[in-house]
Amino acid sequence: TLGVEGFVGSSGLQRAKMPATRASLIGRLGFSQRSEREKLSFPFNREITCSEVRLIAEISDDPDSDGMEECNIVMPTSEALRRARDKGVDLIMTNEDSDPPIVKIASYKKFVYQEQKAQKAKARSVAAPRMKELKMQYIIGEHDLQTKLRNVEKWMQTDKQQVKIIIQMKGRARMFEKQARELAERVREEVCTYAKAAGSDKNRDPISKDGRGDLNMILLPGIDARLVKA
Repeated sequence: TLGVEGFVGSSGLQRAKMPATRASLIGRLGFSQRSEREKLSFPFNREITCSEVRLIAEISDDPDSDGMEECNIVMPTSEALRRARDKGVDLIMTNEDSDPPIVKIASYKKFVYQEQKAQKAKARSVAAPRMKELKMQYIIGEHDLQTKLRNVEKWMQTDKQQVKIIIQMKGRARMFEKQARELAERVREEVCTYAKAAGSDKNRDPISKDGRGDLNMILLPGIDARLVKA
């Protein structure tokens, strides 16, 4: 078996004695150490106590490459530790529920950093997009209106997207609120197969007036069943 005094982790240090506790292992051995600020953690190096592991990837031996090479090898944990030692990096367990547990050979700190980046990117992809605004006047031309409606249709392909329709009522335009409301209702009808006005399914007027006198309407993804049936 591989002795502790013979193992060198990605920190490049080497110790002569085996610490007595798991806590001292992390703090004293020459393995990559975990920062308190790390949001992710994985068992690595001597924290891996199973007898064998499945190695699925390891850092490339090619000096011109900083990537990982895929593999699929079941081996004794001691051999995997020796393999990581020879590469000057760490043995990292990525799935302890598998039989045998799955590991990778890489720099622990770099691996955790990349996993955190991937986790943040995934969170951003499922987060609600910011609300988009679409401004128009009640006298908008047909061509311009259809262009804006196509934008709404494109935006609504994003999950949880919201679009705020703003019909601007500046100056004398405030005298034509009826026509502006008719335009808002037409927009609802035009987009009803892929968007619906917020509040319309609760018998509330989906068209509101702000402090400037503009008419506002929030569109959400989904079919407006009432208008489609009509």
